[in-house]
Amino acid sequence: MSLWKRSSFLLTLAIFIVCIDHDAGTSDNPGIAITVQLTRTEYELGESIAAAVTIVNRTGDEQTVTVPGNAEGIALVRAVHQAEHWQGEFVPESRLERAAAHADISDLFVYTLGPYETLEQTYVWDQRVADPWSGFGSGDDIPAPSGSYKLLAVVLAGEMERRDGESLDAMIARYGARPLADISSEAKFAVAGERDLISVQEAITLALEDARAGQWFAERTYAHLVKEENGIWYLKDTDGQWARTDRRTVESLREIEPRFAGGERTEERLVVRFRSELGGSPREMAAAIDTRTRQVVSVDWSD
Repeated sequence: MSLWKRSSFLLTLAIFIVCIDHDAGTSDNPGIAITVQLTRTEYELGESIAAAVTIVNRTGDEQTVTVPGNAEGIALVRAVHQAEHWQGEFVPESRLERAAAHADISDLFVYTLGPYETLEQTYVWDQRVADPWSGFGSGDDIPAPSGSYKLLAVVLAGEMERRDGESLDAMIARYGARPLADISSEAKFAVAGERDLISVQEAITLALEDARAGQWFAERTYAHLVKEENGIWYLKDTDGQWARTDRRTVESLREIEPRFAGGERTEERLVVRFRSELGGSPREMAAAIDTRTRQVVSVDWSD
């Protein structure tokens, strides 16, 4: 993924997470209203799901809105699995030609609504979700799990501005997690059936429940690498020897533990990777999980 697309993806993700944490349907701009409507509240596995999205300018003045990350639509529309937060994107059924791309930010599109104007568009979801194992939305989508979902449609009030000579990362940092006031609407629905997916957090938990993987992880935590004897602090070095240190140093390590370093998914297996900056060799550990039995089938180490 290019730097530009990665930065825009991070901005879109930040906006969307904030919207999930707020009450959808509320708005900091009473002049713009957005609504979303589904035909049903329950769908079968694999069924295409359509949603009608409407944006209304309720004032006698022009109103400008910005759409993050969706060049052809009037809003960012996502399905979010309520148990594990798997996310799938609703895409416009047909292009709305009046979208005007921002001159400097290719993934942000702007619409200007005339007095009391209404924009309408139909969105469709093919019941596929982004696979976090593929890395920051750049990999292939996978079939969505069954369960309860929230459909959330979001647009931003106003137009995002980029200063002369300002990088995209700097602009994002300046605007923060909520670059503009969000205007959102939601609908709840369910996908029937028994299709399940192992989430990232569940995979991490399953991996560390394995005795071999769990031992490697535990031996690289603060509790294992730091000790105090008679008021003197010691830190276990990479050779396994206790080296004298000071309290300030060990306190700086209190929250450090092996970090999740990604993984890969195939139809039958998930590989969960960890890396440690502390402790001795091996520095990396990978646990393979059988997706059908949810059991760890192998653990490998490397440096």
